[in-house]
Amino acid sequence: MRAARTNQSVDYRDELLRAFHMRAEDLDANRAGRLGDRQARRLSRGGTCALLLGIAMATAVVAIVVLVAERPLEPVQVVLAALLAGAVLAVGAVMFHRGRAAARRSTVLRVTGPTFARMRGRAGWYLIVGQRSFRLPIRFWHVKNGETYHVYFTPIGNLIVAMEPAGWA
Repeated sequence: MRAARTNQSVDYRDELLRAFHMRAEDLDANRAGRLGDRQARRLSRGGTCALLLGIAMATAVVAIVVLVAERPLEPVQVVLAALLAGAVLAVGAVMFHRGRAAARRSTVLRVTGPTFARMRGRAGWYLIVGQRSFRLPIRFWHVKNGETYHVYFTPIGNLIVAMEPAGWA
């Protein structure tokens, strides 16, 4: 019976490590209050992807207006297209800045407590730990609701980088 419990905890640990795309040394770095090398690269790469996606979406908005709208363009069409493109580009730029800043600072904080994964409509899944709330970066079924976890996150951007049940460390 004891061997079965040990195998289950090892399997769950491996499942969480895979879900977060990390290795044991990344988790050790998180326990020490910093990002692992792979985590820092992933945050930086995620910021770059967000900026590129923002540029692509801004270009698509402008292209749609130019291709679909009747000629000559009305001033309101030009202003709305510029506002939409600017908003999408601004979101991409903010995500780029947060990802790069979090990777550069390399600081990780930990909050511990019972966790609950909750759906917030179109906003997606969130993880509630005590009084804190984080956007859930993994699938909700990886979280055992009501269990006590150590949740490691970056103070810049409030991004979860790892989780582990409270009995592992």
